[in-house]
Amino acid sequence: MRFFVTLLLLSVSWLPAQITITNSDVLGTIGQTHLFESDTTGSITISPGEAGENKIWDFSSTVINGEENWIAFIDPQNTAYADSFPGSNFSFFEWFPNEQGGLDTAYIYYSVTASSIGLQGMIFETDTAVYADRSRESLAPLPLTYGLSWKSVSKDTTDIDGFITYQSDSSYSVVDAWGTITLPSGTFECLRIRNNNTNISSFYFDGIFYGSDTTTSIDYDWVSKNNFRVFSMESQPYETEANFTEASSVERLKSISTTAIAGEGAARPGAFELDQNYPNPFNPSTTIAYRLERNANVSLKIYDLSGRLIRTLAQGMQQAGYKLVQWDGRDMNGQNVSSGAYIYQLQAGDVSISKRMILVK
Repeated sequence: MRFFVTLLLLSVSWLPAQITITNSDVLGTIGQTHLFESDTTGSITISPGEAGENKIWDFSSTVINGEENWIAFIDPQNTAYADSFPGSNFSFFEWFPNEQGGLDTAYIYYSVTASSIGLQGMIFETDTAVYADRSRESLAPLPLTYGLSWKSVSKDTTDIDGFITYQSDSSYSVVDAWGTITLPSGTFECLRIRNNNTNISSFYFDGIFYGSDTTTSIDYDWVSKNNFRVFSMESQPYETEANFTEASSVERLKSISTTAIAGEGAARPGAFELDQNYPNPFNPSTTIAYRLERNANVSLKIYDLSGRLIRTLAQGMQQAGYKLVQWDGRDMNGQNVSSGAYIYQLQAGDVSISKRMILVK
């Protein structure tokens, strides 16, 4: 009997441990920058696999045809819009190329507690405008564990010249699997979340009902304990089979580096260049992005049109990579500067690049 019990205990000890993701795990991603590659061609032959425990997924050789985008997980207090979302303790900053060759950016703000993660709102910046959405929404309970399920509902209304659309989005979510996933960026222990989505749109013109449309879909998110979301896919519209074989979009983590905020960290190594600040014109703050093709002694300074030094934003040796620096419209003494045009100059080694930006009030 003793021999049998010993064998039983040994067999139990070899079982893989299930995964639990807590609020501390989510907040622990602050300081990371993730480079994602996305395929939005509309038809990708891929399957999420069956639900269950101790699953093994390998999407390392899946061909991704599409764009790359970067997500930096940051402390909301280090962003220009922190005062607009006082309840937020977790945020990410996403930037991606636009059709004009510049960068569009989005700040997404969350509240992460021991029992839940909720959306606080977002800011979207383009080359010409800044849009704010302060809609609050409960996204998921915490901690995340295998078998956990929840439902979320959101509603929205748009009015374009009397043509009104009422939208109701509902999602039933369940952590339907756990295991390991292999990507080009590495192998991760993950929980997999399946979302069954329903969108109902109702159309009115001058108060007259013109019809409605209901669309369903299924999407999956693979969430790592230490790196947040690392892989996702979405089915074709009206899909009902959980283990579908064709996706409309796929997003995969390509690499992880240090968040490049306030002149620190590195991501997206490439050619040495200074991007146009965004937004521009701006009020009250703006972001300056630049790339270093190699390690260099760097200075980033702001001057007025008379050549007077206003502020030094970065100074010292930096590693190669992609950098983001924010200017809050203040001088070296902490005083707000006046409206007008300013020059920002990047000096890296013996190379110097300058560009103009405009502060409006």
